[in-house]
Amino acid sequence: MELLAVRVDELRAAAGRIRALVARRLQAKFVLHVEIDDAYQETLSRAFSALEHFEWRGEGSFLRWLGGIADNVIADIEGALETPA
Repeated sequence: MELLAVRVDELRAAAGRIRALVARRLQAKFVLHVEIDDAYQETLSRAFSALEHFEWRGEGSFLRWLGGIADNVIADIEGALETPA
């Protein structure tokens, strides 16, 4: 349980960087009509749910892992926007 607490602290510490990453990636894909905070919140939610599966692979691995989650969230948003209602 202590390891999970450390990872939650890492997630909190990285939160601002992750929001900026989500914003840049949404803008790069021209998904500007999506609220950045919605994508950011979904990224953090998925990350928190999957924290126990994170494996340390050196410096920067945590942010790369979070970036991968953000990419998946953005891809899901793009897919939802392309699907007719």
